[in-house]
Amino acid sequence: MITERLASAICYGFVAQLVITRLAAQSIQLPDPRVSRPPVITEVPPEARREMAAQLHLSVLIGALEQGDAAAFDVLLRDVSLGPSDEVARQAPGCASPGSALTTFNARNRVLSRTGSPIPLIFFDLRNYRDSSENVILSGTLSVRRQAGFAVGSVQLVLDPKRMEWSHVEGLLTALCGADQPESP
Repeated sequence: MITERLASAICYGFVAQLVITRLAAQSIQLPDPRVSRPPVITEVPPEARREMAAQLHLSVLIGALEQGDAAAFDVLLRDVSLGPSDEVARQAPGCASPGSALTTFNARNRVLSRTGSPIPLIFFDLRNYRDSSENVILSGTLSVRRQAGFAVGSVQLVLDPKRMEWSHVEGLLTALCGADQPESP
């Protein structure tokens, strides 16, 4: 019995020594920590970096929409040009700016869960991403839930990659303000 234990201990010791010797022979080459090197993101192609930045900006905008943060929504969409349908939607009461449209929508449509926390009533589904040399264009569907069901509208957002700010919006105010209008009997 002692010889079996001794034999297995010798075997384990031999295998461990063999593994350590093999690992030492491989000598993993790590970069010198004292040498400056570019971050990993710079190894990604520029088109992929622009797409990641656009998706990040979109997620911030959608977050402001879902949380009902009118101030952040106004800041994110400052200096944007509006499409023709959004210019018409601006004339509706409470829809003069993106933030006021969101505030009006939430005042009439936001519901609370059993725990008292607000339930997001706005959803965005990204359908298309186009990267031109001048702009990044994101197109999708905005769904807003009202008491009577969902209202769905097409939205197009244009991001200026040089300024990293939204430059044009089409359909966003139309979806919010159209969904905000009371149901007709």
